[in-house]
Amino acid sequence: MSVDISKVIIRKLAVQGYCFGPETIRTIKATYYRQALDMVSFHQADAALNGLTFDIHKE
Repeated sequence: MSVDISKVIIRKLAVQGYCFGPETIRTIKATYYRQALDMVSFHQADAALNGLTFDIHKE
């Protein structure tokens, strides 16, 4: 589903005249990966606070 959402956003921006170069795609991927790591870390801390187990590597 996230791939579909990304495609829609990129198409919409392209229609509006925004050009996507390799640097832009690389930046988007790096930002997404960083956000994903931050969210997994957040959920791990939340689980620990509530006495639950959370395997960060399975996520």
